Amino acid sequence: MTKVIGNTVIIEPEPEQTCELCGAFAECRPYGPNGEQICYECGMKDLEATKLAFERRLLDDNRYREIVISVVAGVPLETDDADD
Repeated sequence: MTKVIGNTVIIEPEPEQTCELCGAFAECRPYGPNGEQICYECGMKDLEATKLAFERRLLDDNRYREIVISVVAGVPLETDDADD
């Protein structure tokens, strides 16, 4: 579940639900044209619109200074290769 801790947004996998655009049962996010919950495939149909919806929802909010995307609930996505 996506959550906010202080100034950080942690984006984790969400339970599957019905996409409000195509009806598919999948993990959805509120990045549709009017804030609809949409699946990945619908989000990729208009990548620029999805990106704008994401930014409008998260990045334009001055409270958030860091966004962490996790591919497994509770485990941050590794982005630092310093140990190599």
